[in-house]
Amino acid sequence: MCGIAGIWGEANEELIRRMTETVSHRGPDDCGIKVCTLPDQAVSLGHRRLSIIDLSPAGHQPMTNEDETIWVVFNGEIYNFPELRKNLLATGHQFRSRTDTEVLLHGYEEWGIDFVKKLNGIFAFALWDSRRRMLHLVRDRYGVKPIYYWKHNHRLLFASEIKSLLCDPNLDREVDREALLAYLKFRYCPEPLTLFKQVRKVPPGHVMTFGVDKTSSSRFYELVFPDTHPPVDERALARRLRELLFETVRRQMISDVPVGLFLSGGVDSGGLLAMANSFNPVPLKTFTIGFRREDQRFEGQPDDIRYARELARRFKTDHQEIILEPKIVDLLPRVIWHLDDPIADPAAITSYLICQAARQQDTKVLLSGQGGDEVFCGYPWHLAIHLSRYYDRLPKAIRASLEKLLNKLPAAKGGPLTATFRRLRKFNNSASLEFEDRLIGFLSYAYGENLHGLLGERYAGSISAGLPERTHWEFLK
Repeated sequence: MCGIAGIWGEANEELIRRMTETVSHRGPDDCGIKVCTLPDQAVSLGHRRLSIIDLSPAGHQPMTNEDETIWVVFNGEIYNFPELRKNLLATGHQFRSRTDTEVLLHGYEEWGIDFVKKLNGIFAFALWDSRRRMLHLVRDRYGVKPIYYWKHNHRLLFASEIKSLLCDPNLDREVDREALLAYLKFRYCPEPLTLFKQVRKVPPGHVMTFGVDKTSSSRFYELVFPDTHPPVDERALARRLRELLFETVRRQMISDVPVGLFLSGGVDSGGLLAMANSFNPVPLKTFTIGFRREDQRFEGQPDDIRYARELARRFKTDHQEIILEPKIVDLLPRVIWHLDDPIADPAAITSYLICQAARQQDTKVLLSGQGGDEVFCGYPWHLAIHLSRYYDRLPKAIRASLEKLLNKLPAAKGGPLTATFRRLRKFNNSASLEFEDRLIGFLSYAYGENLHGLLGERYAGSISAGLPERTHWEFLK
């Protein structure tokens, strides 16, 4: 990953340097600053580079075109940049590097801002067009790469991390109560909210354009689900899915530095390893998190290591295990500092440790099976949605009796029954609702009295009074 930062509407070299230095951990290989000044406009750009493709100085950013009228700061990877580069060369464009970043400049020159529709990858970038006096902020289709912004009057700050924006003392640190409620309910802040009232995220699949006279936001990608489905051959679909997965992994193996893999021992990372191994001429570096067997608080977890070891042996990887110990609590301040948005998931700690171990072995790129459960319906709430269709068909008298029985269950305080009772009550309370409300119910971690307990009575009342329940569905959409 790289780090980007910028100021639109002001030439402020001191501030952009501080903003860029704040994200130095994202790009230890190079640093660049550019202040562009025009009679009626100014833009300050900063970049911290993590070199993945073309490790030479030719990849230095901010990067510009031949006549220095277009500048870009880029974080991410464009997986189809070789094909785009080939097409641009055929139309007469000349390249000075082998980077995917330079493809953005020439792509914009050739096709305008609509060129983003051609990009296959994970990215967040800012592109300054001095001729049109326009700044474009672009985020990838699913929002893998972050980009935050704060607009105040005729001035805009943007960056890969909120910490960069906080370098400006004029930014009000007021908490966004709407975002806080959503976080406690869903365990994350839905886009475009952040916990800072004045800070927002560029939505996934969007281009935000800032000009002297107007500001606009347009969506360049949306996943569409058709209302009707023609008859299909499931075997043919499975073959096509396999082809797409292999092609996706092949594209993501393109790198001028070693590529490693998060190996949990599960189906997602195991399948990913099998595919990646077929494209790698040398043993892949794999990394697994495990728990000490004597630590009873993590009882049952060590099996992950056993399966990961079997996979590592099967594919002859260069395998490393990181064993968690109670002292990991000491990492919390550091991990929290790195999280711009709070995420109620302990995996943030394990991910930090794996990345730390990988970096110590000079591995800059790690593949991960994250997202497999979302795509292939591997979470409990996917099953709950399916079962609720049948539960809703039960006679009302039976459902009412079940509800009374569930309400008589003791409120377990800790232990294995706590989560079970909570899930049963949540399923019963949500199963008979309309689909949108049912989905929100299954996705919600805290609701009703639980939510007020987390917030505190006074604070909960002040938030809930101004935030109707339907708002949560708007977040999810």
